[in-house]
Amino acid sequence: MTAGKLAATMGLTTGAITGVLDRLEKAGFVKRSRDPADRRQVIVEAVPAHGEAVDGILAPFFRAMEGWASRFGEDELEAFSRYLRGVGEVMEQQASRMRAEAGTPGDEDELSLPMDGVTSGRLEIPSGASNVRLQGDAAMAAFLRARFQGKAPKLEARGGVVRMEYTRFTLFDLRKLGSRLTLNATVPWSLLLRGGVSKLDADLRELAVESIEVRGGVSHANFLLGRPSGTVPIRLTGGSHRLLVRRPADVPVCVRVSGGASRLALDSMYFGAIGGHSRVESPDYAAAVDRYDVEVTGGASVFRIDAD
Repeated sequence: MTAGKLAATMGLTTGAITGVLDRLEKAGFVKRSRDPADRRQVIVEAVPAHGEAVDGILAPFFRAMEGWASRFGEDELEAFSRYLRGVGEVMEQQASRMRAEAGTPGDEDELSLPMDGVTSGRLEIPSGASNVRLQGDAAMAAFLRARFQGKAPKLEARGGVVRMEYTRFTLFDLRKLGSRLTLNATVPWSLLLRGGVSKLDADLRELAVESIEVRGGVSHANFLLGRPSGTVPIRLTGGSHRLLVRRPADVPVCVRVSGGASRLALDSMYFGAIGGHSRVESPDYAAAVDRYDVEVTGGASVFRIDAD
């Protein structure tokens, strides 16, 4: 990934991540290279051989932790996990309260929506969204929890449908916007992203996803998918660039692309360039009941679908 994305993922500044990468590169753990699709960007890659050395260093630590955890039953570990998540939520809520009472809202605003008896959810994200992180959580009591960086959008919920809307923002505002949305994983969800989205990280492994639709294009997006129920459609219109989709290894998938594709990969199958309409699928797709059906309209560039 790029250094900027790595910094955002780790919660570091771009200046701090540059220093970290300088040291890691000098020690041989990572290497930097220009993005062939965009020469202005620098991609950071791990060096596998040195990664194995790190694994060896950490192996005793992992064994010790596993030995300690083995003294507790699954019910005890789950209770402790719920306790930690609850502590995190309380601390976030109280931090927001203290900022509000002091008249200093800080860099992030947080909102929470109650369940109110809903049995399914639909999330609609507005046009031009950037720096969006999605995840599911089956343990939280809220229907949806949202944290926003920069200008906070309007959040409207009705009958399980949640709409997020930004009111009038400038290009300068757009650079500072960021959203982290946590969805209650005890109900199924449909996702709609309108007008294009960039820099999207969606960890949907805990969610029962009924459909995913992105209208207006998608750029630099990662989807981590869980096990589907039936045929789950994923529709991407307006083209895609640098898209990664990961799903469980035994879940088949079909990919249809119209408008041409370059650097398209499905598991071990790789296609450098395909014109017009193309279709690739897992060998067992036709006979499967639970599967993903991916359709990309408007072309695709650097599109990979992998299995965990």
